[in-house]
Amino acid sequence: MIHPTAYIDPSAEVDETCSVGAGSKVWGHATLMRGTVVGRNTQIARYAHLDGAVIGDECKVQNGAYFPPGVTVEDRVFVGPNACFTNHRLPQAVREEPFVPEPTRVCFDAVICANATIGPGITIGRGAFIAAGATVIRDVPDGATVYGGHSICIRKESWAVRRHIDRRDWQDVKPDECGEL
Repeated sequence: MIHPTAYIDPSAEVDETCSVGAGSKVWGHATLMRGTVVGRNTQIARYAHLDGAVIGDECKVQNGAYFPPGVTVEDRVFVGPNACFTNHRLPQAVREEPFVPEPTRVCFDAVICANATIGPGITIGRGAFIAAGATVIRDVPDGATVYGGHSICIRKESWAVRRHIDRRDWQDVKPDECGEL
């Protein structure tokens, strides 16, 4: 069901089984496929592709982001341009057994920057920050920052996520002073 106050650009493709919440906007050439759910006041940018994903309230999904089945995004999450989620560890062109996607969850107030790749079955914690181009292959704790290939550099409360800390307690902490988790 598409809420009457939601805006769907005429060039967007929205399957009849999708749900788009009040005040949400789906921009041109975005694709919402079978069973996708979009919450209230959420922006889905041009060329984003959502295939059965669940997106929460007040989220922003930027151009070209890809969400396969099994991805759940909680409220107030930012997903940058060309971010890509995956849903199976051993993809195959021809499969003998039925396909079951591995569930992926992005928790409240997380930020996923441009060109990040999120592996299957991952949980990204509340307020976590995934830097541009990062490849996430293991769970990310609440408030952590991930950057680099294969999420080898996970840091807590670094300079990149200080905006998630109470404004009175902001600290400029350099990455090399944080220590790895």
